[in-house]
This record gives sequence, C-alpha cells and structure tokens, in this order.
Amino acid sequence: MKNWDFTDFFTFDYNKKNDYFKVIINIDNRANIYKILKERGFGFLKYRNRLLYFRKVDGIYNFITLQDFEYFFLRDFLEKELLLKSKIFKAKDFEKLFNEIVSKEIKLVKNDNLFKYFLYKIPNEKDLHIINLKFDFQYKIDYENKKFIDFFEKNEFRKVLDLKSNISKGNLVYYKNLKSKEYIVFNKIGSQYDSWIAKFNKEMDIGNAMPVYIKCLKLNFDLKNDYNFLKNYLK
Repeated sequence: MKNWDFTDFFTFDYNKKNDYFKVIINIDNRANIYKILKERGFGFLKYRNRLLYFRKVDGIYNFITLQDFEYFFLRDFLEKELLLKSKIFKAKDFEKLFNEIVSKEIKLVKNDNLFKYFLYKIPNEKDLHIINLKFDFQYKIDYENKKFIDFFEKNEFRKVLDLKSNISKGNLVYYKNLKSKEYIVFNKIGSQYDSWIAKFNKEMDIGNAMPVYIKCLKLNFDLKNDYNFLKNYLK
C-alpha cells in the first residue's frame, strides 16, 4: 500500500518569507483523492434515473451526500490520519491548508469525469437487492412477506380466512397446533405480522368463532430478532 503524504493531494505554492501560501489541486492530485475515497469504500451508482452516493463498510451500504465525501477526506483522512504520520506537515501547516480550502472554497471532490472514472459502480444483483430494500417500499414489503410465507411452510403452519375470530377479520391467519386446544397464530395487518397464543375448542373454530383465550405473543414480529419468542413453542 502506498505511503501517502500531503503533496500527493495538493500542489503548494509557498513563500515562507512573506508567508504566501497557495493551494492548487491538479489532475494528478484529484485522481489521488478519488483513489483514497475508493479505497475507503466511497462511490456512487445510478438507480432508477437518480444518483446514489454511498460508503460501503464491512459489506454494509451507507447512503450519503457528496458533501460527506469531502468531510471524510478533509477531517477524517487528512486531519485525523495522514497528519499524524506525515513527514512534511505539522499541525500549523494543516491549519493553513484548512483555512485556504475554506476561505477560497476549494472543492476537494467534484462530480466530474475523473470522479466518474474512479468512483462509479455498476451494482450487481446483491447490491440491487440491498438498494431496493432501502428505497423501494413495495419491494421491501414483498420480500418480508415472502420470508414469512416460507417460514410458515417450513414449520407446517396452516392458513384459514378469519371470518369471525376477530384476530384479523377478513384476512388470512396462519396457525399451528401446540398442544391440546392451544395454537400459535399469526395475522398480517398492513405490512407487519402479529403473533398470538390462542385457545379454540376445536381447529374448525379458527377463523369461524371467537377464541376461548388469546394472549399477544409479539406485535410486529421480526423473524430474525424475535425468533426466541417462538423457539420454545416450535420444539
């Protein structure tokens, strides 16, 4: 890995005698800025006629703004990382650099052709799935719903239309016998599933009669985080 220093990212015109200090970012400097950003997981992609800027860390996408690219490079990389190991820059030099960038409104990151060359990403199928879950509400609902349907099939739940039980009247409910007359029941309301422990005199009453007893197990059930509520029942 290259040992970077400030002169890789900036060209300086500095006259110590009259304290003249000027910062230039040439094409090579800017390319190096974009290389660092790419190394640290920054990039952008096109999604349904819009640009999405991101930073990907440990496989997780964080969607950000273009200004976040600059903030990371200036504050996190230059000030908190590079300055500590620089052979040519000290804190007072960074202060001059920072003031010059701010006062002259020097753009560290531009959405130019060089930026596109280094940081454009074509999303693969896995990327698109993650992005759809984030930005497509209906896609997320359909995906979560399929996970529940697969779960019900795997664990041999049955389904019935709730006509009179008032658990989710007019909608499908999914149930599984636990013991004797006790059942675990799931109903879907909107985009979420709620779970219950209910007692019916007979299986045919599910959906056709009010339960003898019903207790809420977990509202807005999450298969990943709430499975502990179920595992003792599904043994």
